[in-house]
Amino acid sequence: MMRRIDNAFKKMSTRAVTALGICLVFVLGIVDYLTGYELSLSAFYLIPVLLTAWYAGRRQAMLLAALSAGVWLLADFTAGHEYTQVFFVFWDMIMHLGLLVAVAYFMTENRMLLDHESAMARTDSLTGAANRRAFLDALDTELKRVARYERPMGIAYLDLDNFKQVNDAQGHDVGDRLLRTVVVTMRARIRSTDLIGRLGGDEFAVLMPETAEQEAKEVIDDVRSRLLDAMRAENWPTTFSIGVLTCYGVSCAAEELISSADRLMYEAKQAGKNGVRHEVLRGRDRDARSSRGQGGDRHA
Repeated sequence: MMRRIDNAFKKMSTRAVTALGICLVFVLGIVDYLTGYELSLSAFYLIPVLLTAWYAGRRQAMLLAALSAGVWLLADFTAGHEYTQVFFVFWDMIMHLGLLVAVAYFMTENRMLLDHESAMARTDSLTGAANRRAFLDALDTELKRVARYERPMGIAYLDLDNFKQVNDAQGHDVGDRLLRTVVVTMRARIRSTDLIGRLGGDEFAVLMPETAEQEAKEVIDDVRSRLLDAMRAENWPTTFSIGVLTCYGVSCAAEELISSADRLMYEAKQAGKNGVRHEVLRGRDRDARSSRGQGGDRHA
């Protein structure tokens, strides 16, 4: 039940969550007025503030905190609460606002820390690419969509040829810089909807939703060309063996598709390295293959 509620709020926009919080504040203000000042409902004003802080952000939560304090004071006055001194009015207002602001601040801090830890758990710390688990989760989600709506999807599996040579000759710091350069170079070419994953030490994959065969070929050929330029600029002898799959309505597990792309990459490496192998999977039979192609120069 709680998970369903959480998922429902996550699907709402920031404006929608904030609007809901504002509505709750005014509903609480009306109830507070109707019940009278002798029955305090001040603690309930924490609900819209907490809700907005968790799902909308700090600025929106601070807005709700100020609004809640104002509505509470207005309901208190209109309900007939008489203060003997003006100082007490300001004191109650400040205390109420201070509590709500503090709650909003610490709640948003906790949310940011949780989001950061969640992101770190799904991100390769060296390159900033998705780690293997995060990439497989995204691939599994995309495969379900492909199988249901029969939309195209591309996936590329890249292996860095001669990476060990660079690592051994120039040291791990240079090797790490090379890996980061690979990710930065690929990100400069692919779309924001595509996803780069680091699947192993020097093995990467690119998930390309809504990408047909010809577009996948063009993207990967361009990515490979840019990567080679980046390697030459640093005098690194690294090249790239790549396997590319384009899927139309297939139904299979993410690990199976990764294995198929890995096989294509291995074929490119066995053919002399620094090449690209393409394959298309059509229909729900994952063993049905067609339109196999091959591109790129191959040399050690």
